[in-house]
Amino acid sequence: RGLRFVEFPLYNVAAVAVDKIFVGFNLEFSGRLTSIFASLGSIVFLFLIVRKYLGRKEAVLSALLYAILPYNIFFTRVILPEPFLVFTSLGMIYFFDKFIEAISQPKAVRPLDEKLKEYLKFFLYLLLALLFTVSAILVKPFAAFLFLPMAYLWIKKFGISFKSLICLFVYLFICLLPFIWWRWWINHFPEGIPASSWLLNGDGIRFKGAFFYWLFADRLGRLILGYWGLPIFVLGIFSKIYPQRWFFYWWGIAILLFVTVFCRGNVLHDYYQAFTLPIIVIFMA
Repeated sequence: RGLRFVEFPLYNVAAVAVDKIFVGFNLEFSGRLTSIFASLGSIVFLFLIVRKYLGRKEAVLSALLYAILPYNIFFTRVILPEPFLVFTSLGMIYFFDKFIEAISQPKAVRPLDEKLKEYLKFFLYLLLALLFTVSAILVKPFAAFLFLPMAYLWIKKFGISFKSLICLFVYLFICLLPFIWWRWWINHFPEGIPASSWLLNGDGIRFKGAFFYWLFADRLGRLILGYWGLPIFVLGIFSKIYPQRWFFYWWGIAILLFVTVFCRGNVLHDYYQAFTLPIIVIFMA
């Protein structure tokens, strides 16, 4: 019947919207342009996140590196969900952080109009955080790995308590519900779902020599950083370790978990590493 069910087709919907705006071109044009727009949005979110936690200079460098790395120039104009995944996952982190800021504002006595503005801002950030988180998970469930740095931001602000953890779990569970619904629905059409379990540890490659060679030597060292960028990246990880940077270390740990859990998929598909680019350029910056 021509059924093909993998990710929720949010990227495809966006491509149709772009095609309706820029009429008279073919599907390749609208597909690539969708990825380009998403990548421009990723640059903006990356700049805003890094500016808050590291400073303006590091934010400019992060955005610049993200924009000019040859690997990323190629993979930000492909007809694949990855550029859209990076855009939605960065928006997920940014608006979740803004939501935490809004919810933790001191409750001082203010005029009614100011209180209304505060409540509106709170609900706006909550809505946007939910929208981007749900979208990121639907585009590709890999985005769930970034729940780790998000949980760090939450616990850093509200501490570890029963109420705090319950609120966090409820938020994350709500964000997962549309993805659970999507998986439940497509399971009614198993003939349209390709095999995917091999993405985890097909051929038993995890932690073998080939795993380290392909992911770290060839992809990270050669393809992404072109050898010359590798010392800068390593120095960035170990320089100036202070509290504001722990958020990015947890982000890095989440990405390491991603390439380890889905090791066969990452070894086979070089475009999977597009999801790793934001934290790579942050440490380089």
